[in-house]
Amino acid sequence: MGVSAWKEIGFLEVYKKKIILDNLLLTHAPTEAVEENQINVFGHIHDKPLDRKFDKKNHICVSCDVLDYTPVSISKIKSIVKNFELIKNSNLWRLR
Repeated sequence: MGVSAWKEIGFLEVYKKKIILDNLLLTHAPTEAVEENQINVFGHIHDKPLDRKFDKKNHICVSCDVLDYTPVSISKIKSIVKNFELIKNSNLWRLR
């Protein structure tokens, strides 16, 4: 589907490339190209488990079926991420 088709069904914005907002890397599908201190927010895999090649600690799936078809705002994602702390030199995320 092209950009115009997505907009015709109600999407306000459609991007073909990754988007970086602060430490969030927004992509359609999960990506391995996540820099240190970044979190990849994606939705492509739906309710399937994340492939082992990805670091589960810096990926957040926001697929509609995972979230009970409820939209999630960037501010909500940022507030969730804010409650996590990067443990130095380990690339692990944990609740504060």
